[in-house]
Amino acid sequence: GGGGERGQALLKVLISFAVGGLLGDVFLHMLPHAVSRAVDKAAGASSHDHIGEAIGLGLPILTGMLLFYVAEKLMGALTGGAGCHGHVHG
Repeated sequence: GGGGERGQALLKVLISFAVGGLLGDVFLHMLPHAVSRAVDKAAGASSHDHIGEAIGLGLPILTGMLLFYVAEKLMGALTGGAGCHGHVHG
């Protein structure tokens, strides 16, 4: 039956949202810890060192976000952009 396939597709979407939500929560929870660690490390340093610490912390975060964006677009292009949206909205 078609209901089983539809249920499987819905389950995949719900699992994706759950995993994305959990990973987002972990990531956002860790940012204040990383920032406070960088600030503690740079305490007593010159203002030039503070800029270096900010770049050292922000650049990997920005790079990771950019890589995930590029990977998502690349996967969409390789799969024809349809993904799970094989139906027509209207």
